[in-house]
Amino acid sequence: TGAPALRYFLVMATIVEDAQPARVGNFVVPADSPGVSIEQAWQGLALRSSGSDDLVLDDVPLPADALLDERAPAAPDPRGALGLPWGALIVSSVYTGLALAARDECVEFAASRVPSGLGRPIATIPSVQRRLGEIEALLLTSHRLLYGLAVDWVERPEARPMLRAQGALVKTITTNNAVSVTDLALRVIGGAGLRLDMRAGQLFRDARAGLINAPLDDIALQNAGKASADAAARSVS
Repeated sequence: TGAPALRYFLVMATIVEDAQPARVGNFVVPADSPGVSIEQAWQGLALRSSGSDDLVLDDVPLPADALLDERAPAAPDPRGALGLPWGALIVSSVYTGLALAARDECVEFAASRVPSGLGRPIATIPSVQRRLGEIEALLLTSHRLLYGLAVDWVERPEARPMLRAQGALVKTITTNNAVSVTDLALRVIGGAGLRLDMRAGQLFRDARAGLINAPLDDIALQNAGKASADAAARSVS
């Protein structure tokens, strides 16, 4: 992501040396290294401006200190625990912000759109008001979860083992809420939202990308369910 503008790339690769078992390493690769190029291959439904292109490495020489860390193939990536729960919270905040933008676009449209057959803004229609209310409820839920977890992490360090696991669930809830908000927004806007010059359509597409950002819904929910079942099993035994 952002490949055309990056000065450095973090690359994971297998390390193979004579008389040693294979290892996995994380390398920092300067973008101006010989043999580094970018192939513009990104043609996504969402995040069309993200620059998520292909990094091509063709016999790229690197100094020894380019190796940041190494581990056995089955060992967890040491970087994985550094950002928790901030990685999940950052993703949550991005898509919650996207949902807020969709709300603003939708409300502005509803307040100003006056169909000739109605004679008043569509924001006065009860069914439209209900959908706007659903949007507000989803945004409130995301906002409270997002800020609540961030505050608890800072102010309750003794609870961090429990809070760390909550980050994945907050990400799942907020990104799915963003998907629902953009869907509701398009329902309010109607056919005009399908025009390429309407930001609501872009937000609708981009919200879907939140579903494939890690942690995935299935993993987050499965882990939460397993933890709940394991806790119940321990209490029974």
